[in-house]
Amino acid sequence: MYTKSQASQLRYRFPGCETIDHNWSQAGQDIFVLSMFNGMREGTYLEIGSCFGEDLNNTCILERNFGWKGTGIDIDREFVADYNNNRTNKSVQGDALQADYVQMLKDAGIDSLD
Repeated sequence: MYTKSQASQLRYRFPGCETIDHNWSQAGQDIFVLSMFNGMREGTYLEIGSCFGEDLNNTCILERNFGWKGTGIDIDREFVADYNNNRTNKSVQGDALQADYVQMLKDAGIDSLD
């Protein structure tokens, strides 16, 4: 888990990294995304296999700390319920192999990815 005390050790420091108290992802995927997008704010994500809303989640920090919008999908109803109880952006229950992603994004209020 990443904590604020590790900001000076980041290989790719990005704007806003010093404001992160901790992350939620299992292996730093959220910090990697922020590093690659230079701390981008108000981005868009599509999370396939959204899991829990906080624990082991790759987009929670994007939403809460950097204002990203997006949606997730998970086949497990309990994961989706937890996600939707703990997050502003929502996840839907479904099979990621059969999802209509265009419609899913529209339903989440994301009509274009400009």
